[in-house]
This record gives sequence, C-alpha cells and structure tokens, in this order.
Amino acid sequence: MERAEDVTWRNERERGPADPVVRAAVDNVARNLAALSASEVVQLVLYPEPLAAWADGAGVDESQVANLFRRHRIYSRVRQLLADRLGVPLGILAHLVDASPAPPAHQRPAIHAEVMRAAGLPIAEERPAIDWRTTPYPSYREGTNPLERLALANLAAGAASMPSSRVVGYALWPESLAGFAARSGRFTLGQLLTTLSGLRRADYIETALARRLQLSRAALERFIASSKRDPFAPAAVG
Repeated sequence: MERAEDVTWRNERERGPADPVVRAAVDNVARNLAALSASEVVQLVLYPEPLAAWADGAGVDESQVANLFRRHRIYSRVRQLLADRLGVPLGILAHLVDASPAPPAHQRPAIHAEVMRAAGLPIAEERPAIDWRTTPYPSYREGTNPLERLALANLAAGAASMPSSRVVGYALWPESLAGFAARSGRFTLGQLLTTLSGLRRADYIETALARRLQLSRAALERFIASSKRDPFAPAAVG
C-alpha cells in the first residue's frame, strides 16, 4: 500500500497546470490561437492521440492529411472523416483549414490599435467577430473557431503531460526551439533538447532559456526536474 508521504513526494514532483512554464505556454498559445497552423490546432484538439495515429486508424494516407492542410486539394472524404473525429460540423474544420491565419501577436501590438482608435482612424486588421451560427464563414481567422477554442482548452488540460520540449516550444512560439538555439550562438538544438530532457543539464542553456521565457531560473529548474503526468490519467481539479 502506498504511504501518504510517498504520494506527497510524487505529487510535488509531478508537473501540474500551475507550473510557470506550463502557464507561459498556455498564455502564449492563447495570444496566438488565430496564428497557429491549422494542423497544429488539430493536433492539440486530438492530443494525446497523434494526428498520424488517427490517420492510420481511419485508413487515411498521411500524405493526404498533409496535403489537406497545405490546401493542395480539398480531400472531401478525409475532411469529413476528420471532422467526425473532432466532433465538429464539416464547415468548422473547413474554415480552420481554408481561412487565412492571423499574424503572430508580436506583429500586431495593442498600442497601435489604441492609437488608431483614439484618432478615430480605421484599423486595417480589425475585423468583425465571426458568428458561427451562420454560414458561409468569412475567410479569416480571429481565434474563436470552436476548434481553436478546443485546442486551447486541451492544451491547458494536457500540457502537464507533454514532453518538456513541446511545452517550451509552445511558450516560445512563433520562435522555434531550433531558431532560439541558433540565435543564441552558444548551443545547438541537440544540446537544448538534451537539457530539457533532464539527461544532461547545462547552466548556460537554462539561464538563457529562463531569460527568454521571462521566468526565474528556479522555476525552469523545477519544470525540467518534474515528471510528466500520465496523458491518459484524469486531469487534476483545482
């Protein structure tokens, strides 16, 4: 029988939704929902099932899924199968795939909109909120597509069970892990991934990453040392 102190020890070291790095990832994705690729949104909605695993189980060739998201062809049958799996009407998935994504949040600073509004001038990128009860939907994304909302909710619930590199990748987006490593000029992507895995810690890498995430070094250290939750276990409440 498991002792109470063993449960406490395990829970203290198990990553949770309140972890600062997890919160940074969720907050960053929330700011950039409309800018994420359609395939990334769907991957988050399906998590912990990989998109490739869904395709295999549905008897769909992975190349068709990839080309669907690249908009090379419509692939009506694949779209319907995927919409059924995601639990949304076909039109909702079609909008996510076909509509133009928004620019990343750092490219649309809030101060610009405030200044333009104060001057009574129109804001080029400001568009009406989409009414999802009425089709056809407009050809732009603004972060309220039900699939985008499901993706954010699933990230908030599941980030504590994701690999450290994936969580940090969401916190850094739109900069990639590879881009961050190259920009540092001091370490490679492989060294960064090894550090995040906890296999070989590197002070200078952790210091640079904590600074980039605007978190304390201690918070990053706790994140790396913590254990992932079981992705199929019920999420903790509270």
